[in-house]
Amino acid sequence: MNLPFRNSSKPVAVGERLVPLSDGLGQKRLQDVAAQLRITARAAEAGSINEPKTADATLDDTQQQIINQAREWSAAAKASAESIVADAAKTMRNMMPDKFNFNLARASVRRAAEDASSAHRDELDQANEDERRRLRERNHFEHINGLIPGSAIYSNKLKDWLSWLFLLAVAEMMVNALFLQEASDYGFLGGFAVSAVASVLNIASGTLAGLYGWRLLRHVRGLLRVGGAVVLVLAAWFSCVAVITVAHYQQDLANGLQPSVQTFKHPEIWFDLNTLSAFCIVLCGTAMFVFAMLKAKGGENSYFAPYYQHEIYDRRYGRALKALLRANAAFRIDVQNVYAKHLGEMRGKHVADQRALDTIRKLAGDTSGSVRTLEGSIVDEHQRVTFWLRLYRDNNRQVRTSPAPAYFDQYPSLSEFAGNPIDLSDLSSLVVQAAGLAETNGDNLAAFEEAMLDDQAEFIGQIEHIRKATEDRVTARIDRDDQMGVPASEGGNNVRR
Repeated sequence: MNLPFRNSSKPVAVGERLVPLSDGLGQKRLQDVAAQLRITARAAEAGSINEPKTADATLDDTQQQIINQAREWSAAAKASAESIVADAAKTMRNMMPDKFNFNLARASVRRAAEDASSAHRDELDQANEDERRRLRERNHFEHINGLIPGSAIYSNKLKDWLSWLFLLAVAEMMVNALFLQEASDYGFLGGFAVSAVASVLNIASGTLAGLYGWRLLRHVRGLLRVGGAVVLVLAAWFSCVAVITVAHYQQDLANGLQPSVQTFKHPEIWFDLNTLSAFCIVLCGTAMFVFAMLKAKGGENSYFAPYYQHEIYDRRYGRALKALLRANAAFRIDVQNVYAKHLGEMRGKHVADQRALDTIRKLAGDTSGSVRTLEGSIVDEHQRVTFWLRLYRDNNRQVRTSPAPAYFDQYPSLSEFAGNPIDLSDLSSLVVQAAGLAETNGDNLAAFEEAMLDDQAEFIGQIEHIRKATEDRVTARIDRDDQMGVPASEGGNNVRR
């Protein structure tokens, strides 16, 4: 059976009367039922034999069929409306936002944060202990050597420092090559190759003089100062041998003599220089030796500290401090990520609740509209029943010879077809319930965010508690090591694993 669709109504002329009908399917049903039941023909047939009788109080078969048709159609329309309401209510209940459990959500986030912090506690504890140990080592070294705490000055750019030494060696080779190009058939390149060994030896000597000569001369231990002086003398001697050998080599070439590299075996003629070129080679070599020594003696432009081994202890402490900072950052980031993740999920759920509320409201509105349309179609069906009965009775009157029954002027009431109105209060209460849950959840989410900020600060504050506990423990171990006479460097190996 086709279900009704209510559209805009317009009057349709039937004989001398105007009956309001729905267009489209409503008008088609009006014609189809009239044709199916042969209302006009059957009215004429019954009227010709004066049926129904004037005294009859009940409807004849044709009129009863008309009433039954309308009742079946109206019952189907009402059942359809009730089904639509039931389906909508079921869908709305399934989409209903869940009540936000503040305490349960907070406990869940705290557990996740506790798991994240536990994963980093050992690492953070270890990093704190390493940092304390390395700081103790550096402070101990600075104390016994009479240095200001944290006074190590050096650069960590090893490549830059090596590049400077390389440039010094190349510069000396180029200067020497200008004066030695006559010694080779390859000219400047040949002179460059001849002077390469001497230049490298000279720069290496200057570097050793700065690293182990100059720096050891400042050491608090007398024996190491003596060692530094010895290294400085030996480095200067090797530099002198390299430079003087190249200078005499050039001088022999200039004087037309057979050049020799055995000059270093005759110290008595080392400074017997009689050419400007040889003197320039000695001056250049000496300058390069001094520059290399200054680059190696330590300072902000050197890879080493001015005091021997000071940078070793300071770098150890620097690495431990960086490891501690990384551990702190990892602890903070993981804990913050836990809270950010859960807050994001809660905010996403709140947005989903708002969308669900909008959908519930729209579904309630659409369902209400559909139900009103179906109820309106039942009203239309009542109008069609009136039209069919009037059509039958008017045609019956035209051919009968006896008066028509008295009920011919009476028509069924709308309540016989429409019944009680469809109850939409359940949909309204579901909309109110969903709106209340969404609003309550929004308020709880705001309180939850504030609580999460406090919890997050509490967890991150554990970093300071761990550091303080580690400092106390390491201090106790250091005191124990001092009582047992354990050196600082060895005490650092007692770190708890």
